[in-house]
Amino acid sequence: MAIYYIAYELHDGELDDYCSMDEVLQKLGAKKIMPFMWFIQLPGSQVKIFEMIKKYLPDPEHDKLLVIKPREVCKTKTLSFIPGTKALAVETPVT
Repeated sequence: MAIYYIAYELHDGELDDYCSMDEVLQKLGAKKIMPFMWFIQLPGSQVKIFEMIKKYLPDPEHDKLLVIKPREVCKTKTLSFIPGTKALAVETPVT
């Protein structure tokens, strides 16, 4: 099983997309860990989950969808701009 963090960014007026994203991620078994950021364990490749989520986003938003492994959170400052990241990295074991 691979562990991933899924983060996405939305702007004012995109509340419908936000709600759709949340619904899809919940159905896929993801857990919300902070606003706009989810945690999910997946067998195999993340390609399928990306394709499922992307269909809920308008085309210009597709490249704002990120997948980050715990190792990247713990060993780099990839998400240092997101509040709570430091606590998240401490609580998450490196795989």
